[in-house]
Amino acid sequence: MREDHTGSPHGSATQLRYSVSVPEPRQRITATTRRYVASAEAHAADRRAVIEACLAALRAGVPPTEVAALSPFTAAYIRRLARENGIPPPSHRAMR
Repeated sequence: MREDHTGSPHGSATQLRYSVSVPEPRQRITATTRRYVASAEAHAADRRAVIEACLAALRAGVPPTEVAALSPFTAAYIRRLARENGIPPPSHRAMR
C-alpha cells in the first residue's frame, strides 16, 4: 500500500471523505454545498412528515402530551399545531 505525504497508508482525510478527487477548493465548496442543500431539503420534508403524523394522532384522540413525548416537538408547539389546524383541546373533544 502506498503512503501519502501524511504518512498514512490510507491517504489523507480529504481522500477518504470524497469518493472522487476534489482538486480545487471551489469544487469542494460546490460539492459540500450540494450535500448541505440536499440534507436541508430532506430535513424539511421529514419535519413536514412528523407534523402530519402528529396532527393525525391528535385527530385520532391521542393527547397532546403523549404526542409531544413521542415527537421532537414541545407540548406547547403540539398544542399550537392543534389550534392552527382546528383540532379542539382534549377536554372539548370528550364533550362532543
